Amino acid sequence: MSELLLPTWIVPEGEQQELIDDGSSIFRSAFAPGFAQRQSYGGLRLKLSRRHTVRLEEKAILLAALRATRGGYNAIRTKVHFALRGSFPATQLVTNNTFANGTTGWSALSPVTSIASADRAIRVERIGNDTLVGTGLYNTSGITLTQYVPYVARAMSYRGQGFSGTYLTAGTTATSLVNGGQGGSATSYGLLTAGFIAQSASPYYIAAGGWTVAGASAGDFLTVPYFSLTRCCLSDHGSNLLVRSDEFDNASWLKTRATVTSNFATAPDGSASGDSLIETATAGTHYAYQVVSCDSAAADFTITCALRANTRTWAYLELDENTGSSAAQLFFNLSTGALGSSSVGANWSGVRGSIASLGNSWYLCSITARKTNAATSLNALVGLASANGTSSYSGDGTSGIFVWRATLAKSSVATHLVQTTSSATTGSSPTGGDMYVKGLPASTNGLLLPDDIFEINGELKMCTAALNSDAAGLGYLQFEPPLVRSTSDNDPVIIADPMGKFLVSNVKIDNEFGTQARVSYDLEHIYE
Repeated sequence: MSELLLPTWIVPEGEQQELIDDGSSIFRSAFAPGFAQRQSYGGLRLKLSRRHTVRLEEKAILLAALRATRGGYNAIRTKVHFALRGSFPATQLVTNNTFANGTTGWSALSPVTSIASADRAIRVERIGNDTLVGTGLYNTSGITLTQYVPYVARAMSYRGQGFSGTYLTAGTTATSLVNGGQGGSATSYGLLTAGFIAQSASPYYIAAGGWTVAGASAGDFLTVPYFSLTRCCLSDHGSNLLVRSDEFDNASWLKTRATVTSNFATAPDGSASGDSLIETATAGTHYAYQVVSCDSAAADFTITCALRANTRTWAYLELDENTGSSAAQLFFNLSTGALGSSSVGANWSGVRGSIASLGNSWYLCSITARKTNAATSLNALVGLASANGTSSYSGDGTSGIFVWRATLAKSSVATHLVQTTSSATTGSSPTGGDMYVKGLPASTNGLLLPDDIFEINGELKMCTAALNSDAAGLGYLQFEPPLVRSTSDNDPVIIADPMGKFLVSNVKIDNEFGTQARVSYDLEHIYE
């Protein structure tokens, strides 16, 4: 099956939405009249009935797309037309992303590539041969992004001649993944999606095209009718590389000039599982830590922990890599709920963090930093401080802080707290109509509101409750229908131009003298 696109710029005059119930079977018992009995509920799918009056290129492109579906055989991508009520920043960042102005703002990937525009799509063609195996286009001017914020790049490509697959990249140099970009590739054509965290502010370039392992020839081409770059948030499955997250007295937690009294305080969840981390009466640093394995590639890591002041009102979180023993460190004021100072060692970069209230004087404290060397293990550390920036001092043997549910994840943003016991966890994919999300604009209510539509893993969902975020950019997203397929941790949640896969039926064309047409058709949402 091929995947097609109904361009976002072809807007119908009207769109009737019908909710299809695939999973409920309602019957009434003879012995309990009036009480409906329901079998397994599978959720509602969208059916769209559209009508257009189209002319010129709109007519040609719409009819070509509908005919190319071959009835219900090929799936078509399209957005659902609605007015976003929430305040999530869903602005399109790519200028001329649907090529209304031809090739303006776009460049060919290499000297052996040319680009040309027709009918609001760009044909990318090889005009020569060299050792390059990829052919594509990219935005000529870099796009300024907000550092350490999640974005999603998308591109649609149609098969032409001579290519065995497609690719999509996002980075601070054209066709690269530099500074945190994420690439996507496929052996089939259609809509590619790549979520990434902007490791720098600007400039960013997105590029898409075709690749082949060998035999690229002049005249090979493909067609690109759509590009997109927008802000997004990310799914948060609840990964935790630490063990005994709530048991700082356990031997898994190594203590340096510190002791632990377990179950000493009421934790944020109301249980009596908050531990007391107490400094010893010696000079130096006072902390508890775990050693965890990691892969050698450069990556962002985040340690998040619930902390509460006791006789000490300052604490810090630290990440150490165990090759060069350099550290990234951030201090927290547990009296005022303010961030303190930070420091970063030679093999770390991009240290940042957050602090958010959990109620009852508890704070969700988080530090994120990028490990830049090839270290294959690191320390996740929770420590006491006598003041901002002061981790080494003479302890008095009685002062301390309360600690609970330390969570370490391979993540570029703060994550929600996850309990572990004897083993670490990679988290679990949500299966119903709710999920944790991260990377949201911080401390904002109403980012999404009921009836707002978003896309996750190719599925369209409708928000059923307000999506709010805390100071760490964390939120809980509720929606219908429930998820059909498993998602992956860090999958982008797409809010600007969410697209679903649909099958087309009931196409009717009233062709008026060949220059104008009145077109109607039905679209039924599918999951593949």
